[in-house]
Amino acid sequence: MDIRIVKTMESIEEAFLEERRHKTLENIKVKDICEKSRINKTTFYRHYSDVYELSNKLEDDLLEKIWSSFKEKEMLITAPKEFIIGLVRAFAKESDMIMILYDNRLDFLVDKVEKKIYMTYSNFIDSKRDKLIISFLIGGAVRLFMPANIYEVENKALLLSQIISYLPMEKLFKKDKNFDHA
Repeated sequence: MDIRIVKTMESIEEAFLEERRHKTLENIKVKDICEKSRINKTTFYRHYSDVYELSNKLEDDLLEKIWSSFKEKEMLITAPKEFIIGLVRAFAKESDMIMILYDNRLDFLVDKVEKKIYMTYSNFIDSKRDKLIISFLIGGAVRLFMPANIYEVENKALLLSQIISYLPMEKLFKKDKNFDHA
């Protein structure tokens, strides 16, 4: 990619993040991003259709960065304690950026993490019941840990992993015909 395009996109993203630190997503205007990044609106619209597309791209990039740094992602069924601790640590490393992008919108983060888990565990998570369990685990974890400092995160991760260790994970993700047809 042309270095000028890369620099322009970086400038747009930095301006957006600066705006996002102080405003809700709904209150960010393309005009303000353009002024901060010293571009015109045509240039912005050449790369993004609106601030929501830009935000979505940054959110996806962040989640991909977190997910690729999360070494325990294959351990939900076999070692749930390690999975939860690893997930929490991976998210804690990016907590500042998470709070900027998802402030007042943690449900969007939960949805995206759930989709990642569904894709990773598509062989195990194939029922409404399984998805409900994942929603409960991920939704609770996200709300429990955001925002928190690293000390709080470690303590909460250990507590949550202890709670999860009481759950028979291999039994949780089995077929339950009564639930799926209810």
